[in-house]
This record gives sequence, structure tokens and C-alpha cells, in this order.
Amino acid sequence: MTLEHPGEAAPYQPRSRREARALQQGAPLTVAAAAPAPLADLPPAPPLAFPDPAVDRLPLPAVRHVVETRPSAPRRGVASRLLSAAAMTLAAAFVVGVSLPANAFNQGAADASPLVAEAGPLAAQSFAASDDSADLAAGRDDYEVKSWAELLKDRALGRNYSYTITSGSIRWPFPYVVPIGDGYGYRVSPCIGCSSYHQGTDFLAGNATPIFAVFGGTVVLHEEDNWSYGNYVEIEMDYQGHTITSLYGHMQRGSSELQVGDQVEVGDIIGLVGATGEATGPHLHLEIWVDGVKVDPFVWLQKNAN
Repeated sequence: MTLEHPGEAAPYQPRSRREARALQQGAPLTVAAAAPAPLADLPPAPPLAFPDPAVDRLPLPAVRHVVETRPSAPRRGVASRLLSAAAMTLAAAFVVGVSLPANAFNQGAADASPLVAEAGPLAAQSFAASDDSADLAAGRDDYEVKSWAELLKDRALGRNYSYTITSGSIRWPFPYVVPIGDGYGYRVSPCIGCSSYHQGTDFLAGNATPIFAVFGGTVVLHEEDNWSYGNYVEIEMDYQGHTITSLYGHMQRGSSELQVGDQVEVGDIIGLVGATGEATGPHLHLEIWVDGVKVDPFVWLQKNAN
């Protein structure tokens, strides 16, 4: 049997399980307007299934308990124990030795006086000063401190620069004795650029004084510089198997007409005293070379002037 819903031409389709059962059993069914079925007519819900603890229990993973073990300490031998006992005994003896006075171990110290009281008074030391030491102490007031410059000055002032005028084949650069400034050797540099090791002898004859040749020979060099020797001339000769060179430095500019190759006789005028080049004042700087080696001009002239 096919049920039709009022007002509908198409076959009625059941809307619930109850209508479906009624249609299957052929029972009359009055279909009203769509109304919710009572809760009592709803089919029972399937029972809830809970897992059986005895059957459905999942096996737990096996847990291994690892216990860390340490190797047992080796047993101490008899020798180590004896060594420890000996060390402790020595330590105790050291403590006793440094804490007790030395006379605590003295036999019979109970009825004896302290060692300090037993020792008698020490004899006082005595000494006798000699007369020399007294004189030395008195002379200390005469000591003084000098600088290197002062020592060089004293040495230069203490040197004997006296000489005698000669008229032979080797002479002094002036026909009369003139004062000597710096000699040959170490000195305090008198100016910026001046040497501290003086390789000549300075004759203080005064500005524009004529300079004479100390020996005859050949002019090998004539230069007019603004530094070093300034206006200077070199004359060379052969003497007793050696080559002797004389240098005349710091002459006035333009005061010498000598040229390289000129022949000079002893006593000829070389130029005029000046202060050209590195100089602090007018003077003649004289140098003597023996076979190209610079020597002390004053000593060489003292030995060879005739």
C-alpha cells in the first residue's frame, strides 16, 4: 500500500522509522503535519562497549633497570699505612720543635737558671782608626764632580802648546807664535755640524792674518764650500819616503788664488785667516796627513820643523 500525504500527488515517503515500519506492516497511518517523534519511540542506542581489562590490556614495554657500579677502591697495603703514620709522626715532631723553646729539652733545666742568665755580658768590640784614614776623611771635601765636557776642557788647557819659530824647510804656519785653540782629539762640539773628534790644530791668529805654507809642494785641491772646511787648500809633498799633505781650512772667501797643480815654496802665502764653512770664529784649521792618515799637526810640526 502506498500512502499519500494530503495535498501531495507524489507517493509519500516515510520520514521516520515508525512510518517505515507502519508501511511495511500495512497498518493505517495518519500522517499529520510534520511533528517530531516522541523520544520514547526512538530506537534504543547500542550499548557502549568498554575494553575488558583482562583481555584488551596492551602489553607494556619492558623496562631495563641499569645500575651503575663503580670499581671498588684498592685496598691500602701495609707499606702505605706505615708511610702515612711516619708522615704524621714527623709532622707532629715538627710542630713540637717549632713551638717549644730550645731549653725545654735541656737536661736538668728544672733547677737551672735560664740560659740567658747563665751567659755573662759580652765584651764590647773595639777598633782603632789610623791617621791615614783621618787624613782621607778630611780630604773628602776637596772632591768634585766634573762633566765630560769639563774634563776635555781641562785636558786641552793643561796641554803645553808652546813652540819655537823655525825658518827651515818645514815651518810653522805663522812667523811668530800664536795661541792654540782646539787641539787634536776628542772635544765638545763647538757648533751644530762641528766634529766632536777634532782632526787638526786651530791657530788663533786673528781675522785676515796671512797664512804661510809649512812646507813646499804641489797644490792638489782648492775648494770654496759653504760647509765643512769652507775655503781650503791642500798641498802635498814627498818627505823621507812618505807622502805628506797639509790642509789649510776656513780661509776668507776669495783670499787664495792657488789652483790645482801650482807649485808652492815653504813660507809662501796660502791665503788669509777667516771663518768660512763650519766655524765659530776666525782661525786657521791646519791638518797634516801622512800617507793618507791624519796625525796630530802640532806633534808632527814639533818633531819635524827645522
